[in-house]
Amino acid sequence: MVDCQKKISGIGCLSKLAHELSNRNNLKNVLLVTGKRSFETSGAKGQIDEALGNYIVRHVNDFEVNPKCDDLIRIKKELGEFNPEVVLAIGGGSVLDMAKLLAATIFASENTIQGIVRGETKVSSEIPSIIAVPTSAGSGSEATHFAVCYIGSDKYSVASQSLLPELILLDGALLKSGSQYLKTCTALDALAQSIESNWAVSATKESRGYSATAFKLALENIAAFSCGDQSDSVLQDMIEAANEAGKAINISKTTAAHAWSYGFTSKYGIPHGHAVWLTLPKVFEIHMNHAANRENVHEGAVSAMNEMISAFQLAENITISEGLKQFLKSLGVVTIFQGLGIHSRDELTSLSQMVNQQRMENNPVQFSAQEVEQIFDLSET
Repeated sequence: MVDCQKKISGIGCLSKLAHELSNRNNLKNVLLVTGKRSFETSGAKGQIDEALGNYIVRHVNDFEVNPKCDDLIRIKKELGEFNPEVVLAIGGGSVLDMAKLLAATIFASENTIQGIVRGETKVSSEIPSIIAVPTSAGSGSEATHFAVCYIGSDKYSVASQSLLPELILLDGALLKSGSQYLKTCTALDALAQSIESNWAVSATKESRGYSATAFKLALENIAAFSCGDQSDSVLQDMIEAANEAGKAINISKTTAAHAWSYGFTSKYGIPHGHAVWLTLPKVFEIHMNHAANRENVHEGAVSAMNEMISAFQLAENITISEGLKQFLKSLGVVTIFQGLGIHSRDELTSLSQMVNQQRMENNPVQFSAQEVEQIFDLSET
């Protein structure tokens, strides 16, 4: 079980991985988990191949975005009796989550895997060490003790302190590849996490500290990052922002906007960070309205929410939700449901009902039917 993480940070720090591995006694077998394309396009492959030259390596990259239990079971079968001492994950949030899931089930029997995913069977404390190298600035999965996995359309979160990576390397140079839209989506996920973790029911003084740091770094750099700025300072600040947001939600967990996001992704293929922001502007506005009336929202979150809104520098004489949508448009992100192929009232109603209850219960505001209609534009369709 990991009690604390070792973090190595800075442009080019991936070069230190070989030394870190050489310090591990009796290390022979490494399970390498990567994306299909990002491993090479990020520039990580050459350095990793060199670092792993003296070890027995099995490389896994054949799985879908948003890890599926079917993929997990299939990969487990393919690995057979391979027993890694280390699981090395290099990629975005889905890659890091799959690596955690494989670590959690590597010594488990096939018929217990679904039980582990569903939370019916505990993850063993005796699992391989996890080393995480993110190549996107969004999920913060390298800083959390949980991993997302789908069984059919149902989303589960496998949680155990054993899944907190033992070592993370935050190398901003690895963020250079990928489409600008997907890079924007990952950055928006980090920004959303920093906002939601602030008002979450489970928030603490510590998590709000991480949230504040993440929000400041993300908001200061997201416009440049989404426009293709590849300066060292922007890249490193964005990967640090995502990590701080991950540390925040590792304590607080996420809330309503994340709870509703999974339906947009599973039904319409909308990337996660974009999906979260389809409801977050109105969710934020409703939270501010409740806070103004001293309803439900934690006292510790109110001042931070006001500071966040001020930091967005929204135009005068518009609502918070409209101002935040203008912010998204400035990043080239579509905010209108119809522009994403969601046209009918029935579709919107269905999406409003596709909610992760665990995340929704962590939201301080219990939305009325009228508020849900506002969030999903149902009163306008």
